Amino acid sequence: MSLSSWDTLAQSGPNLGQTDRWMKGALAAIERKDYQTANSIFRNLIDSGLPLPDEMPYYFSETLFELGQYDNSSNFFKQISGIDRIQR
Repeated sequence: MSLSSWDTLAQSGPNLGQTDRWMKGALAAIERKDYQTANSIFRNLIDSGLPLPDEMPYYFSETLFELGQYDNSSNFFKQISGIDRIQR
């Protein structure tokens, strides 16, 4: 199989390794209190369309909160976790 065939195959299915790398990078940024970097990583993860790890909404909400984006933090967590649907 040629290199271009491997690239095509790799792009056709979910890249869970990439999700794991992004989560590790975001958690490392949070550990350093570098919330801007964590925010960028989380947004890339969301934009990728890959399945989101179960713990991602909590950490992304925490990141938004630390950046002073209180409404965004609350709204994102409610939307992703389903709390908003439960309260209605």
